[in-house]
Amino acid sequence: SYAENKNKLQSAGFDDYLQKPFNLETLKNKLEKWLFEPNLYLDRSALDTILQLGSKEESYKKYILPCLHDIEANIHTIHQAYVTHDLEAIKQISHRIKSSAAMIGLKRVSSLLSQLEQSNQWDCLERFNFLMNRINSEYSKAKDLLTEQISIAENE
Repeated sequence: SYAENKNKLQSAGFDDYLQKPFNLETLKNKLEKWLFEPNLYLDRSALDTILQLGSKEESYKKYILPCLHDIEANIHTIHQAYVTHDLEAIKQISHRIKSSAAMIGLKRVSSLLSQLEQSNQWDCLERFNFLMNRINSEYSKAKDLLTEQISIAENE
């Protein structure tokens, strides 16, 4: 059934599902949703909240940059925990940096970390690598966008 397939795919890390057969309008809507969504990577309201805590530069240096460094360092630590089969460490680290990512507006990264935190299937290297590759990719995109948004905010 549609709901069952969608749930299986989402639990495997997919963001969406398009059931066959589909028409061009349905495909167009899905593509627009994922390709042109302006806030796909960043939750602008979370970012705006942080930027109100001081000057744009001060907020970036005091709150955002430390979170970015912490997330990057802990993504590496998750890889190390996987190598040592420390499932509990993977869950704890994922939980902590999921919150940090959400706090600074990295909503897709936070969502992927939530999936990592909730998974009990780390006996499958491919599943772990798939999710970690997505986390790394989404983090890189979001970090670039966040840096760009801060630059725009400073010029306003």
